[in-house]
Amino acid sequence: MSWTEPEMIMFQKAVPVWHDRGLNTHLLFTVTLDDLTDAVLRIAAADFYALYVDGAFLGWGPARTAAGYARVDEYRLTGGREIHLEVAGYGCSSLATVRQRSFCCAEVTRNGQVLAATGTDFACLWRRDRLQKTERFSLQRHFTEIYEEGAEPIAAKAVPVEAPVYLPRRVPYPDFARYEVSDFRRGTFEPGEIRRTNAYTTSMLVEKNWGIFPEEEVVSTPFRFVDSLTTRIQEKGSLPAALAEGECLFFDAGVIHAGFPLLQ
Repeated sequence: MSWTEPEMIMFQKAVPVWHDRGLNTHLLFTVTLDDLTDAVLRIAAADFYALYVDGAFLGWGPARTAAGYARVDEYRLTGGREIHLEVAGYGCSSLATVRQRSFCCAEVTRNGQVLAATGTDFACLWRRDRLQKTERFSLQRHFTEIYEEGAEPIAAKAVPVEAPVYLPRRVPYPDFARYEVSDFRRGTFEPGEIRRTNAYTTSMLVEKNWGIFPEEEVVSTPFRFVDSLTTRIQEKGSLPAALAEGECLFFDAGVIHAGFPLLQ
């Protein structure tokens, strides 16, 4: 897989679509073709997408821009059959993204011929395993990621939504090189009394357009749980490592990296 910056940004048949369940909606868009060799995949989405081909992670985006606009990423594929797009639609204001309508627009072409496009060919599923009504720590970021094991995605109807103004990416793509972290120390933790007051700032409570769930609807409060913990760092450990109840690991990468944790 490689990428290029197209001279002209356009979707021939794809239209932006979404299945709106309100704040913090996470959807899957999938399509299976006979062969993706030499195919070109163009993607625009809000707020973020993660791309997988045949289960292998290939990319994440899009590049940021202003409300009402969307940058288009282009991937040149070297093989595979199944395209899997996970799209996070937060629908809230934050200091990481603008508040805008969530959508996914994707199109697969080869030699200028459209092989698949959102609006006609991609199936849409709602991710039930990623709980929707979770808390936000502050106005800077989005909702907490809380997962429910065993909750399978279900089919959802994605309908066309208003299209943004498409723009070229114009900035480099991340390479997502693997960085192994093996330096860690073992530790223990003990839960304490969990504060009953909410974790939201005054601005988020007063200005409702920031986007939060009512306190009585929030299904998990991880920030308050972590805040109650008493932790103790113990001896340096080595991999592989097993954990018992009440134990934890403290990893130190030595430098700051932006990316995704991968456990093997």
